[in-house]
Amino acid sequence: MKRLFIITIAAMSLFAAVTRTWAQASETTFKLAVNPPFADCLGSPYGEKPSATVTVQRGNLNDVLILHAHHLKPNLAFDVFTTQNSNLLANGQPNPNFKNFGLAWYQSDLQANGRGDADVTIKTILLDQIFGFDPA
Repeated sequence: MKRLFIITIAAMSLFAAVTRTWAQASETTFKLAVNPPFADCLGSPYGEKPSATVTVQRGNLNDVLILHAHHLKPNLAFDVFTTQNSNLLANGQPNPNFKNFGLAWYQSDLQANGRGDADVTIKTILLDQIFGFDPA
């Protein structure tokens, strides 16, 4: 049975804040933080804490996102979304001013292997030309 977890929404949120340097950077790497209420769902009870690293490479027409996750429950399945807003601050702590996730974009499935490692590479628009529309 495939378990549905939304990495940036329910399980992990961006650990690095987006800064003005995105405009000049051709590549950036940052860590994801585990959302505390979901830590037990992600990892093995007596194993190492789950971790994930993301690298975003800027392209001319679209970008590449490479996600590497480790120490997940073996064979755990995810749906990967990018979201407009995170419920965690840049230091990984809960954001007391969080209201909602805003727009969310489904990107890919992600499946941990038998050792709890998972990798996905996504080619999509992330940086310069991404936009969403919400008339509300």
